[in-house]
Amino acid sequence: MDLVLCTHRWELSISVLTVGSNVGANF
Repeated sequence: MDLVLCTHRWELSISVLTVGSNVGANF
């Protein structure tokens, strides 16, 4: 359970960083 939650948080963090990088590149 903890491992799944940790993995989900890691994927969410990567998604946020990716979106942030894309927004930063566009603006």
